[in-house]
Amino acid sequence: MPRLTDREQIRNLLETDRPWAVYALADLEPGLFEHAHWFCPAGGEPALALFFAGFATPVLITVGKPHALRAVLGRPRGRRQGMPAASGASGRRLQRLQAGPRGVVEAFATLAKGS
Repeated sequence: MPRLTDREQIRNLLETDRPWAVYALADLEPGLFEHAHWFCPAGGEPALALFFAGFATPVLITVGKPHALRAVLGRPRGRRQGMPAASGASGRRLQRLQAGPRGVVEAFATLAKGS
């Protein structure tokens, strides 16, 4: 899954759903951007996952259609653990995940450290 570092490219993706992405837009600011790790699907779909590692509890926020996000959030390292989700009517998801045994958080933390 490609990692994004260009603020304008990230901003353009977030602007596709500004009301939902307002929290993530703030993470483009200096002092926060350094803790933000942005990922998108390889196919160029307008979707984005933010793994923010600046707090004791990491934050994962997604913006985009569920089918496009599957490529980003899939089953990391072949694990079958599901990620509990708070879903809105349009299928949007916002997650605040505890660090620990959850496969998704571990996978994003590993990707973030590797960059």
